[in-house]
Amino acid sequence: MDRDASPRARSTGLQAMLTDGPSVRRPVFISSVVGVLVMATWAITAPGQAESVIGTAVGWVVDWFGWFYIVLTTAVLVFVLYLALSR
Repeated sequence: MDRDASPRARSTGLQAMLTDGPSVRRPVFISSVVGVLVMATWAITAPGQAESVIGTAVGWVVDWFGWFYIVLTTAVLVFVLYLALSR
């Protein structure tokens, strides 16, 4: 932003950013929505199978990556909480 811009000009720019929002890349958004819907539908329609498969996958990741997996998931959780609470 321009240092010499008036407060009104700065607030107009901020207003435009808040109302227009960042651009959304459609392929990324659509593939994310499809992935979430597929996983949710699977977990709703076959909860036993989903629990078994996801439990096996998480167990494998913990066995192979151990402490790194725990540190990484904790860091992601802290980061997401920071983003949620910083607004």
